[in-house]
Amino acid sequence: MRIYLLKAVSNSIRKQCYSTKNVKKVTHCIFDMDGLLLDTEQVYKKMITQLCAKYGHKYTDELMMKVLGGTEQRLSEILCKDLNLPVTPTEFRNQLLELGDTMLAGTPLLDG
Repeated sequence: MRIYLLKAVSNSIRKQCYSTKNVKKVTHCIFDMDGLLLDTEQVYKKMITQLCAKYGHKYTDELMMKVLGGTEQRLSEILCKDLNLPVTPTEFRNQLLELGDTMLAGTPLLDG
């Protein structure tokens, strides 16, 4: 779909040049949320560190390297297994997502 941005064009000229009948209202935007647009890496690290501490463990650089780039489910599976956590990976993931609701809300945009 093409979107035409028209500045200071009278209605009559706009109607002659471009038809807006078939232009649909934008209802959704998709962003690549891998740390490119928002500085989420540090927030995720704090979230995971906080959850690990809840169960008496440290989120080490070694663990971080194991889970880096994976999904929340994969991260949860690895941490639950490696740290022998008393929760299932799904429970850990749900706790992580709950933390994300609050901690990711104020994530700053990256420059650029």
